[in-house]
Parts: sequence; structure tokens; C-alpha cells
Amino acid sequence: SALSGDPNPRIFYSCESLSFPGRRMATEELNTGGATRKLPYKQEYSGEFTATFRIGRDFYERKLFEDWQALIYDEENDVWGFPENYMATMVVRCFDQNNNNIYGDRFVEVFPLSIEEIAVDQSNSGAPLKQSITFAYRKWNKLKQSELLGGSTGLPFGVPLVNKLIGKDLSNLITGG
Repeated sequence: SALSGDPNPRIFYSCESLSFPGRRMATEELNTGGATRKLPYKQEYSGEFTATFRIGRDFYERKLFEDWQALIYDEENDVWGFPENYMATMVVRCFDQNNNNIYGDRFVEVFPLSIEEIAVDQSNSGAPLKQSITFAYRKWNKLKQSELLGGSTGLPFGVPLVNKLIGKDLSNLITGG
């Protein structure tokens, strides 16, 4: 299948939008006579990004992120989880109109920071429900050209990202499969 390498094709297809976070350089001023110059000494990350998913009739997408958050905090036993059990690496990919993977970022130590509300009413008239998830992360880096997928993936135009955990399959992590 076209998405056989992705741990969760449904999340891939249901993700509707994503805000790629920025990065800036922290600087220190140096004056050795004459004009002052700024020299960078570290990278700073916003530490958060948001993705919006369409919710299926079975509310799978919402349940998946609630289950992921349950790995962070077990409400029943009032116990916080260990970071290695709920943090993962996430790759986000952008595709052009020809389904070529033109850009991607790898996020490190990702977890769902917040699950936003879903507005539901009887006058919905068939419009899909949407769920925004804000993810926390430690840092990100751009994918190398060799890590981008070719145009033969068969992915539909308009799908802005793929959620792929490197080394950890989120669907298995959640279901215990």
C-alpha cells in the first residue's frame, strides 16, 4: 500500500492543517570598538505547534490523542508517566501538487500538550468535525534531501503532513499492539 511505511495512515489522511513553528537565534552583543555586533550563541524554539484533524464518526482521532495523554498522566491512579514512555519523534512532511515531498521537519520529544474543544451541534449538516491538537516538542530540524519521499507515493494532493514516529509506532503505542 502507498502508506505501508507510515504507522498511522488514518492520522495522515485526517490531518487538515499544521502550523510549522519558527526558530530564532539568541544573540549577545559584542563591542570591541566601533559599531556593536550581535553574535548568535544558541537556537531557540517556540516549543509548540498545532495541527488540526478531521474527526471521524467513531471519534478515533480524539480518542487516540486522549489515550496518548493518558500515558502522560494516569488519572485513575494519580500517577505521572515517564517521558520515555510518552515522548516520541514526529516527522511532518509537505507535498506539492504533484505529490512530491518538497519539505519536512523532524520534531524531537513530542507529546500532545493540549486537546482543544470540539464544537458539536445538531445543525452540523454533514460538515466534518475538527479537532486541534497542540504538541509540545524540544527541538526540530529540517529533513535532508535524501530523507524526502519521491513523487511515486500515491498520496493525494492537499494532505499537508504525515505523522510518523521514528522508532515508535504511535498506533501500537496507544493500542498496545
